[in-house]
Amino acid sequence: MGVVYKARQKSLNRLVALKLLAPERVRDAQFAERFTREAQALAALNHPNIVTIYDFGEAGGFYFLLMEFVDGLNLRQLLRARKFTPEEALAIMPGLCDALQFAHDHGIVHRDIKPENLLLDKAGRVKVADFGIAKMLRGIGENDPSSVAASSENSTLSAIGTPNYSAPEQITDPQRVDSRADIYSLGVVFYEMLTGELPGKQIEAPSRKVHIDVRLDEVVLRALETNRDLRFQQVSEIKTCVETIAEADKSYELEIEPRLKTKPAFLREVESWLVLMDAGDYALTWDTAAKVFQKAVTREEWTNRAQEVRKPLGKVLSRRLSLAHSLGSRFTLKFHTAFVGLKAAVETVVFLRENDGQWRARSYLLRPAYAEEQLRRSLGQLALFFSGLSGVLSVAAFYFLGNSQTDLVCSIPVTASVGIFLGRRARPHRFGKQGAAIAAAFFIVWLVLLVIRLYWD
Repeated sequence: MGVVYKARQKSLNRLVALKLLAPERVRDAQFAERFTREAQALAALNHPNIVTIYDFGEAGGFYFLLMEFVDGLNLRQLLRARKFTPEEALAIMPGLCDALQFAHDHGIVHRDIKPENLLLDKAGRVKVADFGIAKMLRGIGENDPSSVAASSENSTLSAIGTPNYSAPEQITDPQRVDSRADIYSLGVVFYEMLTGELPGKQIEAPSRKVHIDVRLDEVVLRALETNRDLRFQQVSEIKTCVETIAEADKSYELEIEPRLKTKPAFLREVESWLVLMDAGDYALTWDTAAKVFQKAVTREEWTNRAQEVRKPLGKVLSRRLSLAHSLGSRFTLKFHTAFVGLKAAVETVVFLRENDGQWRARSYLLRPAYAEEQLRRSLGQLALFFSGLSGVLSVAAFYFLGNSQTDLVCSIPVTASVGIFLGRRARPHRFGKQGAAIAAAFFIVWLVLLVIRLYWD
């Protein structure tokens, strides 16, 4: 298209990006027209996620665009440097969707969405660049007879794009390309950010290549439908889906007990499956479960049962993994979960590694934890008692510091240790946390007293 230089606009003392028409094409009237059309298309767009154009024109035999300078890298450079995490991909998508939806609302189709045209500044903000092959669906010149010729020329340019990212209709039916072509290209970019590779002829679901929320499969595959009528019809629909999934992932923090030294490699699959449960996608949880699960209960029975038992509990407030036990290709996980409608519950999930190497849910059990909660409360109270006893002994030991009260001093770590142990067993009950913290404080006091006593002697 041309070359871009980093320059300084003297009149306003600011850095700008200066885009020049390639010298060898200066006499190419069609190319010059395309360059001018890019400037006009960009000039109509004023959005924080679209590269701003300050000025354009012709000088010294060169057509130029004076644009906002984005201090950062394009998405292609970032993808070559490292693989994106699903969270990073989800964070980038809303800005892209906003920019394209704004352009589409103004009758402009980008037609060349690809990583090279997506810029990220140092603050992580995404900006869409290069609307040079955009088509004005409505705008200047609609009622001008000369626009007929422009429309004809636009049709010949409709197929312009990058092959791996262009929608099928950009090649097969270029005269009827509309905003849904950008949705397809955006789907390709999203697929590449999630998996690190381009979709093949037989598109495989992203979750089969990387550990991601299975609900993203539906978003990506729908955007990549070859039939544009089956795609999302508005980019804003993609944004809504992505933000819903991202919010669901942040709805609770999965706390791992300290005794679980490492997080199981497949735990993300478990998290994704539980997110589906939390979102109320019970039919999809059945679809993604193990074959033995599907044989044990029908899809309708599972959905009805989940609607009856799980849905009334409402949103998850917290979920803590307290037990993980493996036996061959089976992994059992026990979660202590707090729902809006049930503050203390126990979820037991069994995952099975099937013949294709994928981990899938084998069974799911949800039950109240009233008795267990009562036990934790009692243990927490005992932890507070021993913590208090440690405090009394610490005061007494300090009072008798000058005497040979060795037994008194030595009893402090014993009671403090009991308090810490009981407090940890009582977690996440508040009594347990308080008891463990207080007992730990008095254990430190004992260490200080021991040092003083040794120095005293």
